[in-house]
Amino acid sequence: MLSGVPLWGSSNDGSSGGGDSVTFPSDLVLPIVDKADIPDGYDDPTRSGNPLLDVRGKHAEHIHTNVTVQEFARIDPKLVSCVQDIRNTLGPVTINSGYRPHLYNNEIDGASQSQHMGGRAADIASSGKSGLDIAKTAIDKCGCNIGVGVGKSYAHVDVRGTYASWEYDPGLESDINEYHANVCK
Repeated sequence: MLSGVPLWGSSNDGSSGGGDSVTFPSDLVLPIVDKADIPDGYDDPTRSGNPLLDVRGKHAEHIHTNVTVQEFARIDPKLVSCVQDIRNTLGPVTINSGYRPHLYNNEIDGASQSQHMGGRAADIASSGKSGLDIAKTAIDKCGCNIGVGVGKSYAHVDVRGTYASWEYDPGLESDINEYHANVCK
């Protein structure tokens, strides 16, 4: 466990010291960056409890069946499973934005408490699918206590632990809220 969050095969006891790592469902083991070595801008202002992983030289490796290291450097295990379940349902998806260091998040005017900074969010697109289709699939596969932001051709999906919704294009938030209300009674 790390900061109260169980990790797959974590070899640590919750402390941040040399030798801590996370083992993913693919059996890939990634070392946790020691807190003293975290570069400027890579801290986690959202206090997600998800460690920053040393992904150098591992970008093409899989952390789940169809989820690669290059998509995330800090990641919540629940998000890995969520993204994989969405891919299993929709087929190929593109992660347009996964983990964001907070300095980069500030540069692009991201939300001050963006779930991307804690490794809990992904912006997902899938050829031939609308953002509403992706958001509905996320609710079906990842549960009712997620955040969904709906655009015309993509959806933001996060595993924050409570339901939240918003729209990037007018008229989509009411559609996803109605769907959520019907599915998550």
